[in-house]
Amino acid sequence: MSAVTASVATTPGPDRVPALKVTQGRVLLSEFTKFRSLRSTMWTLLAAVALMIGLGLLIAWDKAKSRAERAPLPAAAPVRHTAENPEPSARERSVRTGSL
Repeated sequence: MSAVTASVATTPGPDRVPALKVTQGRVLLSEFTKFRSLRSTMWTLLAAVALMIGLGLLIAWDKAKSRAERAPLPAAAPVRHTAENPEPSARERSVRTGSL
């Protein structure tokens, strides 16, 4: 068998531009250029803002509607202290409220 070898001729070409370092500023600049050049970016941004505002208004309207439909709580009846239900002492009140 004969082996075929390919020879690659190296021809001198134009000078290559040295690669630039990747920095945060260059990344932000490239992203800004991408956002400006894409036509759908502005429409997507506007749709997202409209959806966010619309959803917030819908939730606020639903909460207000449910609060208006809810019946008010009845007033609590005053507690009457009798012989069967004596007034609690200061110690008992502090234990019930958790403030010792």
